[in-house]
Amino acid sequence: MTANSPDGRVFNVIDREKAVLRLASKDRFGRPIIKEKDIKAAVRLIRLFKSKAEENNASIKAVATSAVREAINREEFIGRVASDTGVEIDVITWQKEAGYIYRAIRHFLHFKDHRILCVDVGGGSSEFITGSGDTPDYAVSLRMGAVRFTREFMPDLVTRKGSVAKAYYYSLGMIEAIRDNILANKYETAIFSSGSAKSVLTMAKGMGIVAAGSYSFSYENLLKVYDLVINTEDLKKRATIPGLEPRRADVVAAGVIILRAIFEKLEVRRAFFSEYALREGVLLELIQPTGIKL
Repeated sequence: MTANSPDGRVFNVIDREKAVLRLASKDRFGRPIIKEKDIKAAVRLIRLFKSKAEENNASIKAVATSAVREAINREEFIGRVASDTGVEIDVITWQKEAGYIYRAIRHFLHFKDHRILCVDVGGGSSEFITGSGDTPDYAVSLRMGAVRFTREFMPDLVTRKGSVAKAYYYSLGMIEAIRDNILANKYETAIFSSGSAKSVLTMAKGMGIVAAGSYSFSYENLLKVYDLVINTEDLKKRATIPGLEPRRADVVAAGVIILRAIFEKLEVRRAFFSEYALREGVLLELIQPTGIKL
């Protein structure tokens, strides 16, 4: 990254590197847990990114969200990572997570005068934030995410009509609980971040229904992508959908189900996609601390 850019940004992203590791599992009693193999994988990845930071003479900041927040062996996981890598993990509250996401979107996207709705559909939770200034007016987190719903409703990764319907109506019910609060804030622009929204945008481009350089998709675009994904029951075939990262083929069905429910319940007609979310919000807070509070 570079700091103090001429366009007023605190920093510019000059390179990105990402690795996917899904930590959330359940033990034989159905309790959330991080399995030993995933602890070891996390240690390997954190060592890798620590070495990259050291190569570039940079510091490293590690934060954890819902998967670690909920795990019954959370302290063991944090302790193992610290002892094996020297990196201390900051397990942030959902309030901080929402605040980081909102700040990043506000800082990087050109909607300064708009009342915005930010939605981040993650693996284990979804954050909903509204506001028109530097501080959000309203924020909430729902235990509704692409990985969580895949494991709860489609554990065999097949998109059967019954399981799809259960996930869809469950999503609608969860969003109904926050609908009035969101709509009362009268947002003008909806901005979505994270993998599920990005997948919809890239698949819509792959289908030729959204222009190559576009950063937004409509409700109608979403429905076409939804139909394609849900009707591709086989995981291997799903992985070949143009525009979809193959490594997201297992969770994309749950993601589009959740997104459809959000669009319908919150009356979203068009969504902009933001590459900037939690990571960039954490960096902003490191460079210019404000004390994230909601």
